Amino acid sequence: MRNKKINGLVYLTGMISILYPIFYFDIKSIVFPGFYALIPCVGTMLLIISGDKTKFSEVLAHRLPNYIGEISYSLYLVHWPVYVLSSYIIVFTPDTNQICWMLALTVVLSILLYHCIEKPFRSVHKARLSGPSFSLACTLAAIVIIVPSASSWANNGWEWRLPEEIRMINQLDKKDAFDYTWVEQRALAQKSGFEKNSNKTKVLVIGDSQSADLINMMQESGLIEKEDVVARTIYFDCGSNFVEDNESEKYFTKLNARTIAKPELIPICKSQMQEAMNPDLLRQADKVYIAFLYQPNLVDYVIHGVEKLHSMTDAKIFLIGRKNLSKSSIEIVNSFNRIVGVERFATQFRDEDTYSINKQLAAAPGVKFINMMNYICPKKDKCLALTDDNKPVFYDPPHLTKFGAKYLAEKIMPQLQ
Repeated sequence: MRNKKINGLVYLTGMISILYPIFYFDIKSIVFPGFYALIPCVGTMLLIISGDKTKFSEVLAHRLPNYIGEISYSLYLVHWPVYVLSSYIIVFTPDTNQICWMLALTVVLSILLYHCIEKPFRSVHKARLSGPSFSLACTLAAIVIIVPSASSWANNGWEWRLPEEIRMINQLDKKDAFDYTWVEQRALAQKSGFEKNSNKTKVLVIGDSQSADLINMMQESGLIEKEDVVARTIYFDCGSNFVEDNESEKYFTKLNARTIAKPELIPICKSQMQEAMNPDLLRQADKVYIAFLYQPNLVDYVIHGVEKLHSMTDAKIFLIGRKNLSKSSIEIVNSFNRIVGVERFATQFRDEDTYSINKQLAAAPGVKFINMMNYICPKKDKCLALTDDNKPVFYDPPHLTKFGAKYLAEKIMPQLQ
């Protein structure tokens, strides 16, 4: 009797260990995979160990759960194509009703795939095709898939299917746009310090590609020529401008998913942070701009880093908020398939993390917070996808085109004085 109770307890513990992560794990605030992945794994192990020794296992031993297990591989293969193709049709975040239809379609297609393809292939039967015939059939099937795919790739996704005004927007070269993002920041990051005996306002810009966007706005507005600007680049993977020594190991090896995945970046991040927090630069600076693509679970460290910076300088500190939608301007326009009304359509792609992070950053003491989303989405029914002359603002969700940098500079630069 006692063994049955123990086995039942072990089984329930395993079940809870599997179900809890499904409903309560938030991968935006925890590092996954990692330590957290052990919880459902251990739970599965407990089910296997105690399953045949307790009555609780009868629930999963029922025919329906068993059948779901049988078609699980087909479910795995089908679910993602259904979701991706549905997203192209729905465009917006699916509502409950649409999710139910997607789930039903996934189950139906999985059952068909299991019984028509997976199960027959697992059965031993006499081949209807000879070896050469089977090889020829596979080759023809591959050609049917490869030729249209190659044609689409070579013709930039078959741009001919889009209206002319949309095709013009799609002609943006993303490689050129990426190069544009970094060219000015890289040049300013090479400067060893501020100019000597200069009467110009001394500006230190700290951050990742978002500070590069900010520098491009300064360039497009002409401020780069009028001010003495020095940049200190910190990779996006690093996540903050400063981490205390006694927090360093926890930050880089337990909290920051990027450096956990790429531990070789840790010494680089530390070096970049040290360069950015150079006391001589901070003492000389009149203004400091901080701009990152802030990571949700590292915002507290950013705020602490700003507080540390504030204690090291008399400069006026500007903390630049996140500015991204969930899709690029080009993706938004292609989804809408027209230009008129696209600003209203773009409001569907507001990024929840961006608003949440900006709200936290706005509370940072001793700095002037610039909420970029006030300019990206100035009204409830308007978000910026194109400039006034129909040029794309973002070439990917967080990065500005040259057109976008020039357009936003006129609105934002006066706030940085």
